[in-house]
Amino acid sequence: MVMKHFSSLIIFVLTLLCVTKTQAQKSKEESASDDFLVIQGIVVDNETRLQGVTIRLFKGNSKIDSVYTGKNGAFQFNLGKDYLYAIEYSRVGYENTCVLINTNRWDVDAQDEDNGYQIDFEVELIPEISNKNTMGLSPEDIDILDFPKVLIGYKSGEDEGFYSDKKYVKSVKESLKKIKTASKKK
Repeated sequence: MVMKHFSSLIIFVLTLLCVTKTQAQKSKEESASDDFLVIQGIVVDNETRLQGVTIRLFKGNSKIDSVYTGKNGAFQFNLGKDYLYAIEYSRVGYENTCVLINTNRWDVDAQDEDNGYQIDFEVELIPEISNKNTMGLSPEDIDILDFPKVLIGYKSGEDEGFYSDKKYVKSVKESLKKIKTASKKK
């Protein structure tokens, strides 16, 4: 299962590198406004919406925004076209996590885009695990805590649009469930 996570991560990183090269070749006039992709997220712990989660938005390696979730656990960001974004989640008492988003869409110029895109998703934070190395889990199982919890990118074809990688998210959730169960036993 770790190989699946690693393979998905490698593919995403390679995609990011290609996009970075493409971005370097574009002039400022070609860059899109910051409403190409609207993302709306909810942060939960066991289906309970979490208030007070710090959410930082990075474009490349630069932090460009930071918000806190309210009582409803929700947040929203407007993203530009042809960028790589990371969203980092942190709250005292919980493991930090992140989401990676690639807004590159090769087949459309920004000025030709009539309407932007929107994607809604949920990120589950898990309580901080202080005894990670004494739970009897393999290092590969523990490593999933450092992987992004959601990968979002563009999918072309009949049902084109921005989507999260469902297989990746499912495998991450399964690994996290295993870690949560093991941490409760200790």
